[in-house]
Amino acid sequence: MFESLSDSKYQRVCTILVGVATLARFTGWNMVNFIVESLVHSAHVRDPSSIIDHAGYYGQAVKEISGCLAAFVVPIVLNYMHPKASFHFFLSYFHWALVIGSGLFAFYIGCFFFINNFLYFFASALLGFANTREFRTFFSFICTMTEPKRSTVSY
Repeated sequence: MFESLSDSKYQRVCTILVGVATLARFTGWNMVNFIVESLVHSAHVRDPSSIIDHAGYYGQAVKEISGCLAAFVVPIVLNYMHPKASFHFFLSYFHWALVIGSGLFAFYIGCFFFINNFLYFFASALLGFANTREFRTFFSFICTMTEPKRSTVSY
């Protein structure tokens, strides 16, 4: 489908698609923050011994801090892996990174069925790491896919 496009049109199409995908990801990430705070607050009101007051805000802080710490580690791993790996290995890594990140996000949402302090904050830390890993892998994959010499890439 994209083989008939010139390089400049192909890059414009990829830029638009990446913009839409990034908008959807950031919108979803911000919506989770609003939903989680009210959910954790109502869980605390129902049973104060299950989770601390304002844990939703603290959990968001834990997510952001673990994401910031992961931002130091994930690019090093990607830089070490990418030059030595073939394109097919990188494509496989990208797919598995998305699967693992999605699984950790599902674990985060699933922890609300058995909410307590330890599980909630542990899941928040994992979600921060998974989010950073997905974003860095996603943008690294996009940089690989949008190189001008795409004729050597086989899908």
